[in-house]
Amino acid sequence: MQTNGLKWLLARGATTQAADVALFMLQNDYHILPHMFEHILDSLSLECEFEVGSTLLEAYNSKRTFLNKSSGVVDSIITMMGNTKQYDGILDMLTESTQLFDVQQYGLGMFLCMDGRAHVHVLKIFEKMRQRFIEPNGQVFCLALDACQALKDTRVGKLIVQDIVRHKFEKKIAKELHARLEFALRPEALALDPTLVERVATLTLFLESCGLPIPHTFGGKLLLKSTSDRLTLPTRTRIYASLKASARLHQSAPTRPWWKADSNGARNNGKF
Repeated sequence: MQTNGLKWLLARGATTQAADVALFMLQNDYHILPHMFEHILDSLSLECEFEVGSTLLEAYNSKRTFLNKSSGVVDSIITMMGNTKQYDGILDMLTESTQLFDVQQYGLGMFLCMDGRAHVHVLKIFEKMRQRFIEPNGQVFCLALDACQALKDTRVGKLIVQDIVRHKFEKKIAKELHARLEFALRPEALALDPTLVERVATLTLFLESCGLPIPHTFGGKLLLKSTSDRLTLPTRTRIYASLKASARLHQSAPTRPWWKADSNGARNNGKF
């Protein structure tokens, strides 16, 4: 019956009233179906009712036994916390709870903390995820490295790169870098933040400083005119120099065929 009442309120746009009812239910130990709680949180977020959502979340978090494995509810809670700048709450939820979260939920929490400049929180969430033996995706790795770059912490950055190399996750990083660059070059992204391309390039250079070479194909994309025109001169120069150095390193010196090794010239001059 309570669920039908919540549905009735939400269908009529009475989101805050539905939240009040949900708050009353939580405070009096009534059960709320996960999908209904998720719907209320999403509606509050869409209507920018962050204070109401924050109050509802506090009641929800005080009833830890209600926390379940419904990914939709967890995603909505993390998003609401991000909207209300509750970065400590995101950290506590993802690191202190005994519940196991999936990589997308850890990634969402890290993204919101990164967006709020809570860089240390990003690294703590990443550390907890690895302690639980959850395999990161490229997005999560790059978010952790974004935080290291923001903190200018090459020591931790090198440890993360060692983790990447040890488990052969380089392709995940390359895929994420390509995805970021593709997004950064979209007209709507350029209109929103014209520095996105520069940020992708500087992250790539930070990765190199931590021991992960710039993928050749990705470096080539960065030097295309449509891309390089959006880079600062120092960044463009560093990428070009890095690719040139990498090319020289992989060039093999020409060798004389073995069947000519004993030719007269070789015997007389001591050289091939």
